[in-house]
Amino acid sequence: MRKGLKIALIVLASVAGLLIAVSLLAPPIAKSYVNHHGEELIGRRIELGHLGLNLLSGHLALHNLTVYEDDGETAFAGFDTLDVKARLLKLISREVDIRHLLLSGLNANVIQNGSEFNFNSMLDHFKSDDEDDDDTVASKPWTLRFNDIKVLHAKALYADLQRGKEWNIRNLNLIVPGFVIGSQAKSEAGLTLALADGGSVKLNAHHNSESNDFTASVVVDGFALSNIKEYLTPTLNISDLRGSANIVAKAIGNLNEPLQSNISGLVTVSDVALQTPDNKNIAELKKLVLDINQVNIANKKIDVNELSIDGLCGLFERYDDHTNFSTLIAQSKSEPNEEKEPQTDTLSASDSKPADIHVANLALTNCYFTYIDHTLPDPFEFPVSKIRLEAKDLSLAGHNNARLFATLPGGGHAMLRWEGDLNEWKQSQNLFLSIKGLDLKQFSPWLVAYMGTPFTDGIFGFTSHNTIRNSNLNGKNKIDIYKAQVGSPRLDVTPKMRLPLKSALYILKDKDDKILLDVPVKGNIDNPEFNYMKLVWKTLQNLLVKVATSPARAIGGALGISDKDMDFMAIDPKQHGFTSEQYHQLGALAQIATYDTSVVLTFELQAPTTANDSETRRHSMLNEALRHYMIEQGVAGSQIVVTTKELDNCPATGYAISSAIRSDEPLELPGGL
Repeated sequence: MRKGLKIALIVLASVAGLLIAVSLLAPPIAKSYVNHHGEELIGRRIELGHLGLNLLSGHLALHNLTVYEDDGETAFAGFDTLDVKARLLKLISREVDIRHLLLSGLNANVIQNGSEFNFNSMLDHFKSDDEDDDDTVASKPWTLRFNDIKVLHAKALYADLQRGKEWNIRNLNLIVPGFVIGSQAKSEAGLTLALADGGSVKLNAHHNSESNDFTASVVVDGFALSNIKEYLTPTLNISDLRGSANIVAKAIGNLNEPLQSNISGLVTVSDVALQTPDNKNIAELKKLVLDINQVNIANKKIDVNELSIDGLCGLFERYDDHTNFSTLIAQSKSEPNEEKEPQTDTLSASDSKPADIHVANLALTNCYFTYIDHTLPDPFEFPVSKIRLEAKDLSLAGHNNARLFATLPGGGHAMLRWEGDLNEWKQSQNLFLSIKGLDLKQFSPWLVAYMGTPFTDGIFGFTSHNTIRNSNLNGKNKIDIYKAQVGSPRLDVTPKMRLPLKSALYILKDKDDKILLDVPVKGNIDNPEFNYMKLVWKTLQNLLVKVATSPARAIGGALGISDKDMDFMAIDPKQHGFTSEQYHQLGALAQIATYDTSVVLTFELQAPTTANDSETRRHSMLNEALRHYMIEQGVAGSQIVVTTKELDNCPATGYAISSAIRSDEPLELPGGL
């Protein structure tokens, strides 16, 4: 018995001695081999400072290891310390059991040039080795068990040479309490990292291998949006992107059905500015808050508790051949002969399920939008400020309501109220718009371009109530204008439309200097010929055309002058001057011409054909007397045309009177309406 125990102790002592000897002798040999045969091991030069090994405790320590690039001079990756403790006896039962793993001071440089990376040669090295292996023998699967994994104070540089973008990650820390591969167990992991250009990221994950359930959370703090600018420039022509983002998100689900996962979180974006190459901020944002209750991709469900946008500012500029938004989109760089594959409809029955989107609270505050039109003779700038939107319980299906308020130039304000269904929008809509106190002088550049004269005074009001029921639209529009005045015609501008605008305003005004117009609109929106603005303009056009084609009649009606005085002034064939009644009629016409100097009056003396010189002289004397009287009444000579027309069959002697606008151009309405 004593002899057997003695033999056992001798064997154990020999094994222990052998392990100690190996632990003492193997590290310097292994270190030397690694330093001289790195190319054989991984295809790159390796430099190792120190290697420690203890087979009794299963402890391995590597210090100051550097892997070089293909040139053998430039550092690719390395670390200060790799400390591993493992249960070596577990290898007998095909189990890798890591009790502790510490990697400290990792520093890696990843360079991408198109589809090539600076580590491709190492991948190719191992790929060639794998292809020589022919492992077709089935064996018992290995179990990989990792505990207490820590990666501390790591650094990484990622550079995209084609985009000229670098991501510099500093102070990366990864903590994994434990996870198992190939066994029924729970795993958890955590990751923290800081970006040199701004921002930090923290990740935590829990996984149950038995059920495949997982929980993951991410916290992004102070992420600089400038980090993604280079990835937007292929599609957006921007010179600068500023701002920061904070994200707190959580996902709960099962890896067997990842699209069924439920995602919730809070996203905050602050101080955003998007700048175009001409150094203009095309969009700005002070703060955006998105509070997500649930997002489920498989069920097409998005439930948002709050979406609030504060300080959103936008600029839209229109030029003759482009807008600032059209130049914002970068042109495609695809090959001219490149053919696009036809898209096929791959939607399944489940894909046809309508999305379930719900927003409990939607709010826009302190927003600002500016429209600038550079296509007019004078630039037209229209800023809308203090835009505020309020909406609750918005959804794609069912009844919704929202209200929008805004401040307009010159002290005006606007209010929009909407109720309706988003999915079935043709079935039920109720839209009310109110504009009050808008200074008409703001629209002078537009009026000059289209009608050749500016507004000099006037306050504009407008209300529009539109309902849609089963695709049938019923709109009631009311225009309310007070003290509208226009200035003198601009001689340096050729307007698209010539009208006696001053006269038209006079005609439309009531005794209190107000213009009140009702413009109803009705139609079926499913009709391809339906056009809301055309219907509005058609109503206004009836009045404008009447003024343009017969301005004297239109103005005379407003002045209380009878229509019979507008067309013909009968005279006695033998009279040499005008009667009191005829002077009264001419005075009324003079009143019209002096009121609007764009009106031209034509008097055509119609008389029987004659060869009598005295008759001809009498006709000339009447014409001269008429012209003289009109000029004495203040009518400009350019506004008077007096002619004589002799007729073989003259029904009645007298002056045929007509009026027109001083222009040879045809009547045109804006937009070709």
